[in-house]
Amino acid sequence: MTCAPARPQIQSIKNYEVGYRLQTETFYGVIDGSRKIFSGVPFQQFTATGQQITAVYGAQSWVANIEARWEPIRHLSFDLSGDWQRALYAHNPLFDGLTLQRQPRLQFRFTPAYELPMEWGSLRFFTTYTHVVCATPIPPTNRSFRPTTHWTPASSLSSATTSRFACRAVILTNQLGLTEGNARIALGSGSGVANNFEMGRPIFGRELNVQLRYKF
Repeated sequence: MTCAPARPQIQSIKNYEVGYRLQTETFYGVIDGSRKIFSGVPFQQFTATGQQITAVYGAQSWVANIEARWEPIRHLSFDLSGDWQRALYAHNPLFDGLTLQRQPRLQFRFTPAYELPMEWGSLRFFTTYTHVVCATPIPPTNRSFRPTTHWTPASSLSSATTSRFACRAVILTNQLGLTEGNARIALGSGSGVANNFEMGRPIFGRELNVQLRYKF
């Protein structure tokens, strides 16, 4: 008796995208929208009782992206980038229609910058405002959502032929926030939760970095 070879697990992605690009002497911008469909994705979950659940599922999302740069005068620039998306589980009886993990609903970054030419090189000053809205659900069951977070890094940079100096301050507001929650929370149970608090990976607090480089 011969056994037929096992069929390999195949994951497929369908992506439909349309966009528009505009460029002038002082402005550059791109806006596009896409529809993404994933299928054949393997899934594994352990419950609080030790039961193992395996399945094959998919996901679908609608995404809008924007990227723009405006230079009203020489050496001064304003950059904006971000995306909005609605991503849902699909083809899974446990999570069908629920929001996909670790996928923020809206995020954008705004960076004004100014470059100051010098005889020995240049100085560049910029600050970035980052905003994340309606961040990812912590467990697949969408029981709770990560809070909105935003912070403002600021940097300056000087450069020359033989040397370079950089100073970067991050999270000036020293705001608390999470990069992701606990993806291992068991289904339908309190596992991973203590006193109504769940585990999460925090962003770092206020930080200052100084770098000096010299070429011999």
